[in-house]
Amino acid sequence: MTDDQAIRSLVMHAIGELAVERIPARPLGPGQVRIAVHAVGYCKSDVLGYLGGNDRRQRAIDDGGPLVMGHEAVGHVVELGPGVEGPAVGTPVVIDPIIACGVCEACRADAGNACLNRRIVGCDAEWPGAYAESLVIPAENAVPFVGVAPLEWGALVEPLSVGAHALNLAGDVADRRVLVLGGGIIGTGVALQAERRGVREVTVSERLAERRALLAGLGLTAVPPDEAGGGYDVVVDCVAVSETLTQAIEALRRRGTLVVVGVAGPTAEIPVMRMVENEQTLRGSFACTKAELAAVVAWVAAGERDLGDLVEAQVGWGRAVAAFERYREPSPPFRTALLPRSD
Repeated sequence: MTDDQAIRSLVMHAIGELAVERIPARPLGPGQVRIAVHAVGYCKSDVLGYLGGNDRRQRAIDDGGPLVMGHEAVGHVVELGPGVEGPAVGTPVVIDPIIACGVCEACRADAGNACLNRRIVGCDAEWPGAYAESLVIPAENAVPFVGVAPLEWGALVEPLSVGAHALNLAGDVADRRVLVLGGGIIGTGVALQAERRGVREVTVSERLAERRALLAGLGLTAVPPDEAGGGYDVVVDCVAVSETLTQAIEALRRRGTLVVVGVAGPTAEIPVMRMVENEQTLRGSFACTKAELAAVVAWVAAGERDLGDLVEAQVGWGRAVAAFERYREPSPPFRTALLPRSD
């Protein structure tokens, strides 16, 4: 592929304005690889950015022009830039969307997700994302996806890793009771990680019956919010609106830990008096580390758990924009994946 070749991309010009367009492929620089995108998930943060639920995507557009979103992706390496020895051309890879500086305090602590100078593929006009036929990333951000699992499952890795990171921030959860608020893909990642780490009990609080049924199919316990109960050692809020934050604090035992990973909006109320009286710990959680993503890549690729039912809708370019609009509905698909080479 030549750098001036036009590729189909889903371009966001402003809140509520998306269009499939042909744009020049990003030039391939030293230390970079070009990935032919096989599948990319519709992340809730992208959907909220398009719908106006938050202004993170609009701010990127204001700073640098139209934006190609998409960071939950899997594909194949098709070209290596100068100085790159691998992954080899043809290797299936999952995209690690966080481009860290490598020198700040967080990076030196192997926490590139908290890098002071981080850039995020698909959230930055200078690093176009994976709602496209191809994209360019640093070679170190291409993580080989090798195993028996279908390649499409690689598009689930990044959000599942975000859930794993959120639970990891709670510390040692072995033999603890864990409540997850929100049964979307990140909440699913939290619950699956909890099982793998030997918790005594993990419960997912989810208002949509169809999502509870889907989670039950994975062998997870999912209940309506009013049946979640209390006394939990750890609560992970994957929604983070005032209602769920109140539920979290009330469901948490004294000196328990609340981890907030949801991004439904820029602000929310929290019952701070109860939190203070009970000496509860509040932690924010953002994305995941390279090590956590690599661990989830290996687990998903090995096919130890059947994740095939998690992607309820697959679309090509003809339905790419309409798929965003479906998330205005009360009960949207659990996960949607764009397959850029399907039509």
